[in-house]
Amino acid sequence: EISVCDVYCQFILQHFEYLSPEAQSVHLHHLSQTYVNISVYTKEFSSTDHSNLMESLKKSQIIKDKNGDMRCASDFYDPDNPVFKVTNLQYCSYSLCIVTVMKNIIN
Repeated sequence: EISVCDVYCQFILQHFEYLSPEAQSVHLHHLSQTYVNISVYTKEFSSTDHSNLMESLKKSQIIKDKNGDMRCASDFYDPDNPVFKVTNLQYCSYSLCIVTVMKNIIN
């Protein structure tokens, strides 16, 4: 049986650049709201799934740079920049989704 984590790690994130900007935003929003900040694990989404998803997000090219090239979130992350300390985002535009995802996947 294939899990949600498997779908994201093996398919969606590996081919993220082929998705439309709207679809990218939807997936990042879904990940940040449903899986990234998860505190209760289930049979359908375990702590191992969470760890695997975080590792996949770290390595995935999910952000377009100013030249339009896809880059990894870790290429942009700066732990000393206060924007990465934003918490409890209620509305998640594409940019805010990326900040939320980066904040949670990069250590």
